[in-house]
Amino acid sequence: MAGKRMSQETPVQLRPLAKRDLDVLINRVAAEVAAQFRNVERERIIYLGEEILAIPMDTRRFIYAMSRYMVFN
Repeated sequence: MAGKRMSQETPVQLRPLAKRDLDVLINRVAAEVAAQFRNVERERIIYLGEEILAIPMDTRRFIYAMSRYMVFN
């Protein structure tokens, strides 16, 4: 039984992160994602009179970039 086995495992102790630590981590993730999509041509979108230059993202490349920093269960 999966539930029984999970209850026998020791709980993982997570250390609290300060706002500064979180900001550094978010900047690293953003830089990694930006690097993965650097050569992708932007798409021009007009929304409510505003011009938006959006970068289409390939899901596999995005998940690969994020997986270096996060755990996907």
